Amino acid sequence: MDPYVQSLAGLCRHFALFFRGAADETWYKAWPQVAGVLLAPADAAEPVAVEALDPKAVAQSEAKLFYGVSSVTLPLTESSWSNAAQLYCQTQTFATRGAYREEGLTLTDDLNLPEDHLGISLEFLAYLMEKEKNDRARLFLAEHILNWWPRASEAILARDDSEPLRPVVKALTALLDEVKATLEEA
Repeated sequence: MDPYVQSLAGLCRHFALFFRGAADETWYKAWPQVAGVLLAPADAAEPVAVEALDPKAVAQSEAKLFYGVSSVTLPLTESSWSNAAQLYCQTQTFATRGAYREEGLTLTDDLNLPEDHLGISLEFLAYLMEKEKNDRARLFLAEHILNWWPRASEAILARDDSEPLRPVVKALTALLDEVKATLEEA
């Protein structure tokens, strides 16, 4: 496996943990290095300096943005960004489930997340990349992540209560751009 693609897959898994709500102390310790690489200009020889994230501030921002603690919730599922009413478990959920099944994978109930949730989709993208299924990874990225993430990230960044999460959103967007470019070259 191409070491660069492997490192991108590892970064997808890193963000999958975060968006599944499973970021732990190890995740937060790795954050400055991960973000420093992703947020550095393309021609930079070294990562940029990135401040550590405050886990408490991040958790409060996540609760307000994604978990219904404020008046407007921003869902992290493809189906929600594909219909005006932002309904969960629509056609896109079944399409992602089908993509997983084609690879012989199914979700366990312990995650308690729909199949088209960003955290699950990033994990599957990493899986495809690690299995060197670049054509499938490219298609999955285009059809199931990049078709809604740009709108979702824009909405997140526009919210006043997103300040603690903005570096994560920007770094994930940079990662997805790099994954797309790399898969297109593969």
